[in-house]
Amino acid sequence: MKLKYSFPMLALFVASLASANSEVFEQLDSNQDAFVSQEEAAQLPILTEVWAELDTDKDGLLSQTEFMNLEISGMPEDSENSEVAE
Repeated sequence: MKLKYSFPMLALFVASLASANSEVFEQLDSNQDAFVSQEEAAQLPILTEVWAELDTDKDGLLSQTEFMNLEISGMPEDSENSEVAE
């Protein structure tokens, strides 16, 4: 078994992604209403490409929870590199 990530390292990586994602969300939310509208999302073209997938409640706005799915779903799924130490 190859050891690629230990659990603490993986947890730290996920936490750092969440923190970075939170900062991006705050920057996009220009009117500070706790949602990213489609107009605000236009600042980040990838959002317009995946809007339908992220806007799970189909209200035309992204909550921070919905926005968090962008990075989580964007993480590569490489089973060889995601083994956890036993």
